[in-house]
Amino acid sequence: MRNTQADLIISRYVSEGKLYSMTGFLVFSENIHRNRELRSDFVQQIALVLLEYKDIEKIQIMSERGELDSFIRKIIRNQYIKYLNSIHGKYERGRQSIAK
Repeated sequence: MRNTQADLIISRYVSEGKLYSMTGFLVFSENIHRNRELRSDFVQQIALVLLEYKDIEKIQIMSERGELDSFIRKIIRNQYIKYLNSIHGKYERGRQSIAK
């Protein structure tokens, strides 16, 4: 059963722009318009990760303790590393196919 309180907390982070502001230091593209689009997509991905988190009650507890921001920053960091690795992998595969 879903913890609607945790869902409300996550929804508030999205609607108030808190997730968006927490990703402000990330660079996805040198093109400012493309960067904004990719950042918005990334924020949606983070929200989805939070909503699908297995121990959803933990989100409510961390929010009450003031620990949720730190937890979300760790998720952002991990997801951004995955994003960078996927981009690097695509670049390397493209480079290798050109070298053949």
